Amino acid sequence: MKVKLLHKSSMVPERQSIGAAGYDLHAAAESIIYPGSTASINVGIAVEIPHGCVMLVMIRSSLALARLSLATGVSVIDSDYRGPIMLPILNYGDDVYTIKAGARIAQAVIVHHETEPFSVVDVLSPTARGAGGFGSTGK
Repeated sequence: MKVKLLHKSSMVPERQSIGAAGYDLHAAAESIIYPGSTASINVGIAVEIPHGCVMLVMIRSSLALARLSLATGVSVIDSDYRGPIMLPILNYGDDVYTIKAGARIAQAVIVHHETEPFSVVDVLSPTARGAGGFGSTGK
């Protein structure tokens, strides 16, 4: 995949192990996030995602333990977007949190997806589960 480094402190996303699905994304600059606030964290890169794929970005578990999350839950980077990646990180904890420049803050997973349009039908094919919703498959 192609990546454009937008700042001198920008880092190329990398997987940390052979079995890792996610590419680590790094903060391009130091940011302070106050309790109850959201900060837009600049990752310092733009990417070219292959057509038919999407990049899904999730917070790193170590930041989740510090009571930080992506304000969007999961950020979606579409294959036709070429701008800078900015991540809205929410501090839902009680303490001020400082993200240092170069810190690994999120993981990006590249996923293939369908591009077929939806077709309106009167009947959907049956399954064993059917319309069973919350808790219908057991605990």
